[in-house]
Amino acid sequence: MLTVIQKDKLVYVVLAALALGFAAWALFTYLVLIALFQESWGWASVALGSISLTGIFLAALGHPRTVNWLWRKIPALNWWLAPNLNGEFQLETSSNWSIQKRMLDCIEGRDEQTNAAQDTNELLTVTGRLTIKLGLFGIEAHYLPDTQEASRSESFVVAAALESRRRDGCFWFHYVYEGRVPDPIVATDHDSYYGSASLRIARDSLDSLAGYYWTNRSWREGINTAGKAQLRRIAPQQAAG
Repeated sequence: MLTVIQKDKLVYVVLAALALGFAAWALFTYLVLIALFQESWGWASVALGSISLTGIFLAALGHPRTVNWLWRKIPALNWWLAPNLNGEFQLETSSNWSIQKRMLDCIEGRDEQTNAAQDTNELLTVTGRLTIKLGLFGIEAHYLPDTQEASRSESFVVAAALESRRRDGCFWFHYVYEGRVPDPIVATDHDSYYGSASLRIARDSLDSLAGYYWTNRSWREGINTAGKAQLRRIAPQQAAG
């Protein structure tokens, strides 16, 4: 959650309050340990114990389960700080691969009767399930396609951030992912690639995201793909493991 990119002053107030809370907790544990164990532990041991307890507290506070609980208790955090994206989403992508393949076939003479400019609005639609685990200190996501057909890819998010844009009053979910293709069937395909996406989250509909994505899949052949992406929540905000 601290990966959020905010333009509003309110986020700095919230983050400052969290920092003060962490500092207060560290001071509290330090004083308690001094009162209880100073004579038997010594100053160094008390300080180490305070740091350890603070680390445990921060780990618990930053867990997705804690975010779920806190955001359910204070729903306004979805607009004040960042939306709670924990849960499962249906991901639908519409890529330009069918257009790329048609042009490739024409160039290589496999489809001489077809005009490369024909059906340029034709897009290849693929669906799958994206599971998001969002904590206070990071975002994880894993995608699986609905069908395990050849050349379908599984992907893992390697970097992500939430952005609040004042100019359009919406949040944006940006992420970079690594795709893995267990069974590439096209000679120009590869068994792994990278991609990225930027999805808009309307403030009045936090369960729906839409935007665009692009990849470097088969970029050496000049046929890397791009297209539209839509996310719709199919499982409620839940305690992610």
